[in-house]
Amino acid sequence: MAATGDLTTELEAINEMLDAIQASQVTSIDTSIVEVDLAQKLLAKTVLEIQLRGWNWNKVIKAELSPDSNSEIVLATNVIHIECPWYWNGGLIIVERERKLYNQTDNLFTFTDNVFANQTFHYVFTDLPAHARHYAFLRAARKFIQRMIGQTDFIGFSLEDEREAERWMREASAETGQRNMLMDQDSLQIIDRYAGVYR
Repeated sequence: MAATGDLTTELEAINEMLDAIQASQVTSIDTSIVEVDLAQKLLAKTVLEIQLRGWNWNKVIKAELSPDSNSEIVLATNVIHIECPWYWNGGLIIVERERKLYNQTDNLFTFTDNVFANQTFHYVFTDLPAHARHYAFLRAARKFIQRMIGQTDFIGFSLEDEREAERWMREASAETGQRNMLMDQDSLQIIDRYAGVYR
């Protein structure tokens, strides 16, 4: 049966996954144990997959990034996606390359001005909001159970349970802010300015 309480640590989540297949729980994450290793890998992979979508709780809109002493802008280690809209950056096409920002317009890694960007960050399981931890746990647990015992509709860990958790996460996220597809005022002004071109 899926846990009804809030799983706050990775160890708690892994132990719930082990309990679901009637394996012994552990007091630490020992990856030399096959079941523990698989559970941890599936949980970590699922946590990353969820965050790659970009949510209000792991995305910063219009962050201002400054060049370092080498005039380069190196991305933070937990940035998993970045967008640098041209209309915030003097018309420049700026992309990620080699974990740094790259001015594709002029073929340069160096910048003289700050760059404005939307950044999506990766957080570990324990740093996720409760609704995201719950969804990540159920999604990873369902995959774990399927791998270990071959069942695809285990009580408390069915696809419907997973979908319900995802709906809850979406609703909870919407209550505190809109997702990355919501455009800020600057973006709306740009679209309004050019809308007549496409009518």
